[in-house]
Amino acid sequence: TGLQTFFEGARSPHIALTVNGDLTLGYWQGDPLYSEKFDPVRMRWWRLRPDRNAGTTVAEYSPDGLDWTLLYVADEDPPEMIRVGLYAGVSQAESEPPIAEFRNLGVCPSDSAP
Repeated sequence: TGLQTFFEGARSPHIALTVNGDLTLGYWQGDPLYSEKFDPVRMRWWRLRPDRNAGTTVAEYSPDGLDWTLLYVADEDPPEMIRVGLYAGVSQAESEPPIAEFRNLGVCPSDSAP
């Protein structure tokens, strides 16, 4: 399960919950940059946001969607247009695969981000 930004012409940072129970920031189809053991209470909310002043993409998590904790900063200059994708899946075939549910997806205007 994960959240990914799609950067045209550049590597695409993503946050993912891995099969071994880590919340990971990395690049799509690349090695993880950083992983932390997933805590469903502390890490209920995830976000990726471009920091255009610093030329980076910031990955954060939050228990309530209000107070955010830094997961990692990807040193990748964000482009002007960013596409967002959600995905879920399993690593092998299962007779009764789990259900992924996405709620409260928000895309904030650039002037509302910290």
